Amino acid sequence: MATLDCDTSQDATWCPTTAQEVLPSIIGLLPQGPMWEGVAVAGTNMNKFWLAVATPLAWTYAWLCDFMKEFFCATAAQTLDQWMLDYGLPDDCDGDGLSLCNKVGMRGGQDCATFVQIARDAGWVIDCENMQPMYNPYAGALQAGCTGLGPAATHTQTPDGKTVWDYGACFYWRVTVYLGASLVLQGKPPAPANVPPQNDAGSFLVGATQLCGPNLSASTVLCLLDKVKPAHTILVTHVAP
Repeated sequence: MATLDCDTSQDATWCPTTAQEVLPSIIGLLPQGPMWEGVAVAGTNMNKFWLAVATPLAWTYAWLCDFMKEFFCATAAQTLDQWMLDYGLPDDCDGDGLSLCNKVGMRGGQDCATFVQIARDAGWVIDCENMQPMYNPYAGALQAGCTGLGPAATHTQTPDGKTVWDYGACFYWRVTVYLGASLVLQGKPPAPANVPPQNDAGSFLVGATQLCGPNLSASTVLCLLDKVKPAHTILVTHVAP
């Protein structure tokens, strides 16, 4: 059995994970001479003794090498609970924390293009269009920033009987989710860019009703977008087949 050397042909990512793989490094640190030669001879008492010493070292080396995976959201295991805590998962939109790496990869942005990219990173294909504000003009009213000083708050009634109040908004975005192109529903990677629009299959107000219950559906991505949309932005959502 060879002692520790500097073999340049060895894979730089290789890590000793068994007592037999760790033993040469131990032999290289022991005193040299005839009385220590038995350490390298399988079956001798000295060999068995130092193999016993190498066993916990092998576990330690394996753990330290695996710890490199904890620096990346896609491979984290032992620290996954800490990753989840740092990024606020699980949440109302993702009860299983499956969107961890999507949240890690999010970048700043307050426009429709950022919205589309966030959805695409999560495996969904959407369109986002900036619309004109949908409110009626009021004579003599003044709007400062995003808060209307003249008109009173307006409200709408959702199909399920809920009342949604609108206290003023700066942006109205039309968001269309293309279910057929969103390969995440099929367990596949995101669809390519520039997917042609499909026919609309109705619309609903984000937060008012879910499309397909708690399972993976368009409500999943719309819930995510509702959380990350800019303040004072109202989403007008459509779902296409």
